[in-house]
Amino acid sequence: MISSRTHQVLAYLEDHESDLFQFLEQLVNTDSYSWDKADNDIVGEIIISRLAQKKIPTQIFTQEQFGNQILATLNGNAKQRPILLMGHRDTVFPAGTTKKRPFVNDPKTNRCYGPGVADMKGGIALMVFVLEALHEAGITDVPVQALFTADEEIGSPTSKAIIKEIVSNAEAVFNMEAGRADGSVVIERKGSGHLHLKIAGKSAHAGLAFEHGISANTELAHKMISIQKLIDMTAGNTVNVGFIQGGDNGNVVSEHAEARIQFSFADLESADTLVEGLKSIAEQSFVAGTTSTLTGGVSFLPMTESVGNTHLYETVKSCGEALQTPVQGTATRGAADAGLPSSMGIPTICGMGPVGGNYHTPEEYIETHTLLERGKLLAASILAVTKNNS
Repeated sequence: MISSRTHQVLAYLEDHESDLFQFLEQLVNTDSYSWDKADNDIVGEIIISRLAQKKIPTQIFTQEQFGNQILATLNGNAKQRPILLMGHRDTVFPAGTTKKRPFVNDPKTNRCYGPGVADMKGGIALMVFVLEALHEAGITDVPVQALFTADEEIGSPTSKAIIKEIVSNAEAVFNMEAGRADGSVVIERKGSGHLHLKIAGKSAHAGLAFEHGISANTELAHKMISIQKLIDMTAGNTVNVGFIQGGDNGNVVSEHAEARIQFSFADLESADTLVEGLKSIAEQSFVAGTTSTLTGGVSFLPMTESVGNTHLYETVKSCGEALQTPVQGTATRGAADAGLPSSMGIPTICGMGPVGGNYHTPEEYIETHTLLERGKLLAASILAVTKNNS
């Protein structure tokens, strides 16, 4: 049963659907590569400006290297613990990608395309509009916070501590990653980590003095082959060397090489095993004279089943049924910030954003009709959680 004030919130979203898509287009068409602070902060200013129009206050957590983290608060003086919405505005696509592949709303496929449209600017757009809808409907007794982070795609190095502090006071957490391709929300996730491997060798003229050189590139190649042996798909443990770089020229023995490594795991015991294996490989020299350093570690904790998570999922499921857009829960291999609040015992659900797929590829998309559907589901769920806990 949908309450009258919930209907007011839903009506606002329905009446402003075209505005929602325009805002999503603006977000998607603004680059926000994780390593590009300037672009990330431009997207942040777009969000802040939009919220300011509705007089929804924001707090900025300034960062030096990566984009600033932004916290919006609606009804901060309300008595209950706040509902927290989380989402990251950074993407995996370098500057200039949006000019090559701008936002497209294709009526032939009923899908929207563009860099980060699913992962996760669709969810970011919904966070902003649901705050607006609650505000415009005159909801003053439901405290809601929205945290817009800028470094999730590289392991949340600066936002992790901020997330931990903010979620400690939350009643429940909705992480606005995209819904799975089959429409499911996410109730379990793997954990993951990010590592940076640096190798030092010795340069030499590759023709005249080849034997005097010590190739960091060759060392990296040996290490990559060894790293592959740590993968155990049956156990759900993977390791990916996603970025490599080394040397300066073809006729110079490479003095330096580096790699960025991501690993995923089903549980913390598996994480320890993977980290120890990677450390062992880093410490071993396949090419005599090379030295290696390995930095980083676990970035995202697994999101596992709990009583609180299950109860929150049941609330969302009930709201979906009332809205005639039923949802199911699923486990997914990808990691996300949702693992942190879940591990702290805060009821958490993920994949509440619009339904999409092909993340991190040129074919990334969301199902057009699900943008409004998921906005309505989120708004109804927020009010239902508050009612159940009041």
